[in-house]
Amino acid sequence: MAHDAKGEWIGYGVGDSGGRVPQIQHRLIHAYPAHSFAVDLGVMETGVYDANTAKAVINIATYLNVTEGTHLRTDGIADYAIQVRIGAYVPPRPGPKYPLQGVYYNSNAFLAPDPMHTYVQAISEAAAEGTRLYSLEVGTPIIPIGYSMGGDSVKMFMRALRPEWRQYVKAVVAFGDPAHPLVGTGNLVPDVPGADGPGYAISRDPHDTWYRDRLLSFGINNDWYPRCRTEVLALLYRILTRAALTLDFASYLFSVLPTVPGQILLGTTPSNDPAAGALASLAPHVVSTGTQAVNGILNPLALFTLLPQLIELMIDAVQFAATQAHGMYNDPNHAFWGGRTAVDYAVEQIRALVPGGAKLYLFSGTWAMWNQGFQFDTAMGLQ
Repeated sequence: MAHDAKGEWIGYGVGDSGGRVPQIQHRLIHAYPAHSFAVDLGVMETGVYDANTAKAVINIATYLNVTEGTHLRTDGIADYAIQVRIGAYVPPRPGPKYPLQGVYYNSNAFLAPDPMHTYVQAISEAAAEGTRLYSLEVGTPIIPIGYSMGGDSVKMFMRALRPEWRQYVKAVVAFGDPAHPLVGTGNLVPDVPGADGPGYAISRDPHDTWYRDRLLSFGINNDWYPRCRTEVLALLYRILTRAALTLDFASYLFSVLPTVPGQILLGTTPSNDPAAGALASLAPHVVSTGTQAVNGILNPLALFTLLPQLIELMIDAVQFAATQAHGMYNDPNHAFWGGRTAVDYAVEQIRALVPGGAKLYLFSGTWAMWNQGFQFDTAMGLQ
């Protein structure tokens, strides 16, 4: 093999065999016969780099230097540059630094289109699917990203990870996050001050502390999911995330509606809470002093028989819980982070936190796919 003055290998020369010699000869004969004159020189695919092969390499290198302005060596040595240029070696294309892994799960919830499939089930299924996917590539650096329901799904996924896998999670990102931590308890995203106050997870079950040092959880004013200020709103969320045509849900309603927050939701207790009366349409059906009532609320069996009707009435409450602000995390008019939107800021921070790259595990919002929503916008910004 040919070596330079320092004794370092630089390419194939006369007398060499094996390696990429057969590919070099093949390309000279079949791809560049007119300008390498390989056929005229009698070059054959022997796998031995002979004098005729060297002459053919000189010919094609000289031709390419003249016609293309390249600077290939013309001493008959087939170095890396010549091998690549004539196609004897095709370098592997580097993969994306932040490849995508969509996490598919049934994101139907809030009674539609399947009144038997709950939000709680959806985020559990998301965690299970994410864990299954990661079990196939343990050791791969990852960044889970979610929007809305996807924030809760990311939280459940993180809890499902085996302790020995946690080291491979390089960052965690969530927009409109129902698991948003209370200000000052760990989050790499600066809080956005607002008249609605900081608030925190409407689920009242924020992200676990072990990964808060790499957590980017976004919340903006008037989005109640990450910035829930009242226990009444939090209760409304818990009711809606469990809503289903089941006796279990009827029993849950029976347990929470007699409470003060429950009475405020029903509108039977006066309050200035923003969620006051959100379930007022249910009150005529569930509030009772009759024999089927306990603590002023129909018993679970009686509630269960009314559930189809009650669920119809609860659809409006689902719309009430989702504010316009919940969809503004890539809106230029909501660029609260140094003039950047939440998506742009997340892209910037991920590049800074994980400059070597990581696979992006994408968790969708309600009624959506992994490639819809702000988690996908972020992934596209990293490509």
